[in-house]
Amino acid sequence: TWTLSTTPSDVGIFTTKIVVTSAYRDGSQNLALSGTIDNQTRLITVTVYWTEGGQVVSKNLQFYLTDLFS
Repeated sequence: TWTLSTTPSDVGIFTTKIVVTSAYRDGSQNLALSGTIDNQTRLITVTVYWTEGGQVVSKNLQFYLTDLFS
């Protein structure tokens, strides 16, 4: 079962962390690391990590979620 939470969540051997942050636009209205905050867009970062052979392994996925209809 997956649950959206502000703290990491354990599912079997996996720990999942989801972070939602502001997205920014540069002067050309392109998504950027800094600039003007786009109030209709959020940057979602999903991190899954687990232990394998005594080492912590992690995979990250980043994507933008936007409100196209506002």
